[in-house]
Amino acid sequence: MKMISKYGDLLFFKTTNAPVGHVGIYIGNNKMIHAAYGVKKVMISNINEAYYKSRYVVARRVIK
Repeated sequence: MKMISKYGDLLFFKTTNAPVGHVGIYIGNNKMIHAAYGVKKVMISNINEAYYKSRYVVARRVIK
């Protein structure tokens, strides 16, 4: 599954019972920056990690 394409895309993930429970910003090289609730800090994660791949919902570009 291909998730994103450009820097700045918002990535949405289903991490709770809600349709979307987490959002990250794509920063290139299969990485996103996001606020990780469990570790209570902003971090950079690989979007190809099994956790994120299995919870991916959609990517959206806010500014074209």
